Amino acid sequence: MSRVSKPIPPLNSDVNKAIDSVKFLGDVGDTDLRSLESILSHCTADQLLHIENCSKGRDLTPITNKLWKNFYERKFGKDDVDIVVKNETFKWMDLYVAKMKELENRAKKIEDRIIQSYQKEKARKQSRQIVFCGSEDSLLSNKNPKSNRTVGFKSNTTKSVTLKKAKRELHVPKVSTSSNKEWNSEPFCVLPAFWDFISSLSLSLLASHPSLFLHCPGIGVGNSALFRSKSFSVSAKSTFFMEQSPTANDVQHVELLDANEDDYGGVIVELDKPMNSEVFVPILRASIANWKQQGKKGVWFKLPIEHSNLVEAIVKEGFEYHHAEPKYLMLVYWIPEGAHTLPVNATHQVGIGALVLNENEEVLVVQEKNGMFRGTGVWKFPTGVVDEGEDICKAAVREVKEETGVDTEFVEVLAFSQTHQALFGKSDLFFVCVLKPLTFEISKQELEIEDAQWMKLKDYTAQPLIQKHGLFNYINNIFIKSIQNQYSGFFPVLTSDVFSSKINLLYLNKNDLNRR
Repeated sequence: MSRVSKPIPPLNSDVNKAIDSVKFLGDVGDTDLRSLESILSHCTADQLLHIENCSKGRDLTPITNKLWKNFYERKFGKDDVDIVVKNETFKWMDLYVAKMKELENRAKKIEDRIIQSYQKEKARKQSRQIVFCGSEDSLLSNKNPKSNRTVGFKSNTTKSVTLKKAKRELHVPKVSTSSNKEWNSEPFCVLPAFWDFISSLSLSLLASHPSLFLHCPGIGVGNSALFRSKSFSVSAKSTFFMEQSPTANDVQHVELLDANEDDYGGVIVELDKPMNSEVFVPILRASIANWKQQGKKGVWFKLPIEHSNLVEAIVKEGFEYHHAEPKYLMLVYWIPEGAHTLPVNATHQVGIGALVLNENEEVLVVQEKNGMFRGTGVWKFPTGVVDEGEDICKAAVREVKEETGVDTEFVEVLAFSQTHQALFGKSDLFFVCVLKPLTFEISKQELEIEDAQWMKLKDYTAQPLIQKHGLFNYINNIFIKSIQNQYSGFFPVLTSDVFSSKINLLYLNKNDLNRR
């Protein structure tokens, strides 16, 4: 007699009431599984998050994980889902909450940037305070009485018209010039009126004549018209540092290096145009003097490789090497007196090892063409170095694929070690990862791998050199305990950062964490 499947019974009235009142639900720890599946499928993301937070005594992941995946896909798109869908260690609720936090942090960061830009511009305008003194007669004069030479606009009609306009708009009063005391006590121009006049000028005139207000008649140092400020900016890209020579009457100005402020009271310079050392050194010295006057501390100079002709000049000015990358050299300079507090260069390299075990209790092993095991005949598990910006779990999967051609899935970090005086004297962090094989056919890397195979675990651990190698022998013992469910390693958990929109991975022992 053939079996007849029983029809699924309809939802009872209590479940229907719960669905109608889903927005008021809290702890659902005692509700049966089928009822929960019916009720929670009617929740919004906020309602589902509230219910999970209230139901502390019960793990709702088996029911809600697929719901959170659907929320995530609708909110952020399928492409974003595909990036993380293979990593089964993540709960979709955690990922959804982390992404929402990322969006909030991104919006907050944009708001903070707007506020900082406003404050920076406000401070920049305040720092451009210029007050100079002079009389109407000296304003109209184009002779420097001390040097007895003509300064100013010469026959330039445009500048003469501009000067007359300045005189009209500023309403220069008649001031007696009988004594220096009376002269200096009656300034004809103050900051608001002067900058109102500046704003009315053509931007093109300012850009093409940045020294317009440094050498006009009656405003030069020789005619007792004094600049009270050391520096001002004609435009966002043209900054000048001005100082009075102790032996000369002219105001000297040198273009400064563009720099961005860091978060620790220093500046970051990145040279973006070619320059010879004769031109560069005065600019660098003036920039350092300006940063010192502003109270800056550390100077980070990022020198692209195409400007390497300036390395010697920068070092002679007191800069030191910090680190180098393929496309640039980073140098540093500490302005205050005393020992610097700049962070040193990277102190560690990060390596990974991958233990891959199939269902036949065979471990994936290789023999290397290079390194300390070259020519020894020893079989070892694949190892490698984590790339910049790469997660440890992804690095392990990548290295196995590159060396053996086998696709794998990350399971856990079994253990990690730290050693010192490794490559170039740096320290080394080595993370041993357990991976699950997804494919089994081996295609070894010809450049680095001599041979690769699946090897019985007992034969691998019985190798004399492996048994004598303290680190590898200890790892093998832990691995066997892990296979026997007597030891568990570390799993990655998504975490967010309140200071940025980055999502981080925290590795922890979930089994012990969830143990009651």
